[in-house]
Amino acid sequence: MKLETNSPEEQQSQSGNVKNESNEYMKYVALACLIIQTVAVIFFMRVSRIKKSEDDRLYFNSCAVVMSELLKLICSLLIILYCNNFSISEFTKTLKFEVFNSIKSNILVGVPGLLYVVQNNLLFIALSNLSGAVYHVTYQLKILATAILSVLIMNKQLSKVRWLSLLLLTTGAVLVQTGKSGESGSGTGANDNFLGVCSVLLACFTSGLAGVFLEKLLKDSKTSIWGRNVQLALYGTVFGLIGCFTGKEGLEIAQYGFFHGFNSLVWLVIFLQAVGGIIVAAVLKYADNILKCFGNSLSIIMSCILSWYLGDYSITGHFFVGSVLVIWSIFIYGLEKVLPFSGQLYKLRLILKRNSRNRIIAKYKNLREPSFETSFDLNDATPGAKSLHFGNGNSQNSNHMNSNNKYKNINNFIHLQYQNRDDHGEIDDVIPKGLQMAIISSGV
Repeated sequence: MKLETNSPEEQQSQSGNVKNESNEYMKYVALACLIIQTVAVIFFMRVSRIKKSEDDRLYFNSCAVVMSELLKLICSLLIILYCNNFSISEFTKTLKFEVFNSIKSNILVGVPGLLYVVQNNLLFIALSNLSGAVYHVTYQLKILATAILSVLIMNKQLSKVRWLSLLLLTTGAVLVQTGKSGESGSGTGANDNFLGVCSVLLACFTSGLAGVFLEKLLKDSKTSIWGRNVQLALYGTVFGLIGCFTGKEGLEIAQYGFFHGFNSLVWLVIFLQAVGGIIVAAVLKYADNILKCFGNSLSIIMSCILSWYLGDYSITGHFFVGSVLVIWSIFIYGLEKVLPFSGQLYKLRLILKRNSRNRIIAKYKNLREPSFETSFDLNDATPGAKSLHFGNGNSQNSNHMNSNNKYKNINNFIHLQYQNRDDHGEIDDVIPKGLQMAIISSGV
């Protein structure tokens, strides 16, 4: 019995398909973890900031940020050690080539690190001068800012449908947050309000710029996300310490101590923040920054639901309409290429693109030349595929063709069809009609 073995080209293609499926799976796992982590950290952070009495002095925010960066650094180092099978020599080698590989790379990582520090300071200024409603509503503009910066910096092409989904997402998040934070402001004055609005707008810009810049670093570099997290945590710790002792809380930290007010709940918040930094990096690695914004917006709704369950929030018309818009926008963004935005031919193109090329090759591997030629007409093929020779129609000459050469020719034909495919064209321009019907009937 003759065993059939896959050619190197087919093995490489199968390996690529497995890798793509793994990345697709990790994208949604990371996004789900991000949503859960965001809801948990908001809830426990809110509880940790509640004073038991008027004289109670809470922990310092800047100190908690520094400790979360340190914990993120430790977690990233442990993950790198685990990936190297706890080999100290391999661990140090990985740090050398991924973390301290070049001065340029480390300087570039410092850019998003600095932007995140600036963003956090701007948000403190905004919250000091704006009511909760105005702050939450205005800060949702970071989603739109992220999309625009992704187009300008990452050269992403967003369709009209996805632009519509971004508009719906922003509108829905604004409605939800308006319903949640409907209290009026404290009336600190026009100048203070202007400063607060300017601060939150700049925070939206720095948030989007830092996220897109980090996404580009993660996708354009061979450095792992854990190595990149080590770099970011180092910068975050340094900038955080500078902020602790040079900012507004510097004198109070010197008086009361760095760990003043720390308890088990505060350490839980620190842990959730550290894990959040790792999850965000994973989302940016396997998905993109816009999808991260969708996850954050969905976590806003979940936080509102949790608050309602605990009796701290009443569902309003704003919340209901905003929830529908956000969920609808998520489906539009994720299912843009599925009905009702496409037809049956586009569904066939998706099937061909994702997983059918190897099945087509395997199905026609054992076909003889006459049968293969009757399946489709090369005149319908793309110019690149026409240059291939599948036989001259003479059955005698065709029977002398080696089966491996036949398989290679079929493989090359389909490969060239994919290379010459126009994503905006019809399926008839991609695969000949005869082969289309054979694919449909085979159930691939």
